[in-house]
Amino acid sequence: RLVGLPETHKIYGALAMGYPRLKFKNWPERNPASVTWLEAT
Repeated sequence: RLVGLPETHKIYGALAMGYPRLKFKNWPERNPASVTWLEAT
């Protein structure tokens, strides 16, 4: 209803763009990402 989409349609994704109004100086510490690299042959 908010965006005027008909009842028969569905939203499958969304995208937000822009810059944050606030800048955070202290980000929470996070564990390093676990990455597995695959080589193309």
